[in-house]
Amino acid sequence: MADNLTVVAATGTIPIGSPIATEDIGGNHHQRIIAYRDSVRVATTSGGLTTTATAYTAGDQVGTLFTIAGMARTSGFGGYITSVVVKSAATTTGPFNVVFFDSSVTLSGGDNGAWAISDADLLKMVQLVPCSANYNFTNNRFAQSGAVWIPYVCSGGTSLYAGLITPTAIAATPFANATDIQLDVYAELG
Repeated sequence: MADNLTVVAATGTIPIGSPIATEDIGGNHHQRIIAYRDSVRVATTSGGLTTTATAYTAGDQVGTLFTIAGMARTSGFGGYITSVVVKSAATTTGPFNVVFFDSSVTLSGGDNGAWAISDADLLKMVQLVPCSANYNFTNNRFAQSGAVWIPYVCSGGTSLYAGLITPTAIAATPFANATDIQLDVYAELG
């Protein structure tokens, strides 16, 4: 960018608080507006994981609904998901599918039950992101999906929501605590 970049006030449909700048092109005769995005990482801890001797089967819901706060500058705005990481304190877990929603939904299957949502909640779905790479760090594991570019708009607030599905079976008693999973979502806010 040129050294003669100046910050100007946001107007029109650009949300207040967005970083906006103009760049001089050709000696003040032409200018273009440059809007850049803020990169964020939001970490959310799981709830409701099975801590008893009951195995998960392929296609089961894992935990409860995640609320991923701060994913938009204001209600009705959004951005782009750029990476998803699922961190597990358990050593027996595998890959996960992360299903994102633009507003809160009801996960009907319940933890360790077959994944199920209503037809109305399906319409709130943004994307399913497979985190198929599963890395074993001896005492814990993580799965990730990097280099994605998923547009989203938050509906009725500034949060996204997510549910986890296990595409493979998980051995009995995989989690010591109901909060053993952390979901990290990296995004660029629009």
